[in-house]
Amino acid sequence: MHDTSTFRPVALLVVLACALSSCSLTRVGVYASDAFLGEEDPAIAGAALPSFMKVSEVLLATNPSKQGNATTVASLWLLYATAFLDGETLFLPDDAYLKRQELTSRARALCLRAYRLLSPFVEKKSPGFFSVDFQLSPGADAQARSATQSALKPFKKTDADLMYYTAASILAAFSSDPLDFDHAARVPAAIALLEGALSLAPDRADIQELAFTVYASMPADLGGSRERAVAAYESAMEASGGKSAGLFVSHALIIRVADDDAAGFKADLERALAISASDAPRSALMNALARRKAAYLLEHMGDYVLDYSTEGGIAP
Repeated sequence: MHDTSTFRPVALLVVLACALSSCSLTRVGVYASDAFLGEEDPAIAGAALPSFMKVSEVLLATNPSKQGNATTVASLWLLYATAFLDGETLFLPDDAYLKRQELTSRARALCLRAYRLLSPFVEKKSPGFFSVDFQLSPGADAQARSATQSALKPFKKTDADLMYYTAASILAAFSSDPLDFDHAARVPAAIALLEGALSLAPDRADIQELAFTVYASMPADLGGSRERAVAAYESAMEASGGKSAGLFVSHALIIRVADDDAAGFKADLERALAISASDAPRSALMNALARRKAAYLLEHMGDYVLDYSTEGGIAP
């Protein structure tokens, strides 16, 4: 008799896929998102997430044309890529080059996979979308603005997830390898999708947070500006009720570092650390990950802001 114990995980995936109808994936994804994002222990979420990713992929295969199914799967890939692969590189020692490269490469591969999964749905909504020459600078001429508006017009509020996750997948892959010029050419389309999602769902904190990062980091010809970044930051603060630790960490790393503001850097990170799991139960996981990052950054302030020394603290 053969030992079938090694086949049980695969069998479980198949049974679960058969037990759930294909139209249930989006609903399951919502429940799973609540379960994962509400988990206070990142280690538990990180260990469980790959298995659920595979279950979701099996379910997606039963109805690959359903947009909600695809966005559910892509969101899980992006969560694992950014939080549990690329996110770990911050904590590696300086000499762990090969490990850092491995994690970054795996994260980027998942982000590109998410883009390849979602981009056909974007093209279905707006044919030729990724062929549009998006001009995003404030000085873009009327014809360029009209082309952008026409490309975004077919999208509705129900498409905000598709637009957000497609934009996030492109931007995350770009950040890990800006020298991939073929992929870099997709960045204007990603920012256009992000701005379209912002106009359709301005009250979503996750979209506003991504907009803050983009506007604060990108050059002006791609729509970046300090003024727009500040506006997105304030909108994200309002939408999250000030309970997003990740927003404070991002503000510290982008704005405070650029200004060499050690006091503001420290204040932002302390605000992140002050947010507890009970403050935002549905964001417990992301806040726990951000708190870990904030604690690390506080311990290594001297690597980020120049007017700080480990011996004397913040310079007068």
